[in-house]
Amino acid sequence: MQEELDKQIGGDRIVTMNDKTQLVYINAVINEAQRLGNVAVQNIPRMNNVDVDINGYHIPAHTVIIPQISTVMYDEKIFPEPYKFKPERHLNPDGSIVSIVQY
Repeated sequence: MQEELDKQIGGDRIVTMNDKTQLVYINAVINEAQRLGNVAVQNIPRMNNVDVDINGYHIPAHTVIIPQISTVMYDEKIFPEPYKFKPERHLNPDGSIVSIVQY
């Protein structure tokens, strides 16, 4: 991280939000820390607009649903070795940040 800061920012100024797109590895570290830490104090309630069936369960329209985000963040199908801190999982082979995955 220090190497990226030195290369992109140098030592003569502070980091600003304008620098965010240039600090790719630091963003990957932040994304991985947020994935592991489940930083949301409380999961955000959602409501479905239509009736839906999921894995044999019927959920009527307008049902309040509170997803358990940590079950997704530790799903081995989405994040291999989910208990390891691996910022690289948020980087594409070309070094760019992975776009947000739809679950």
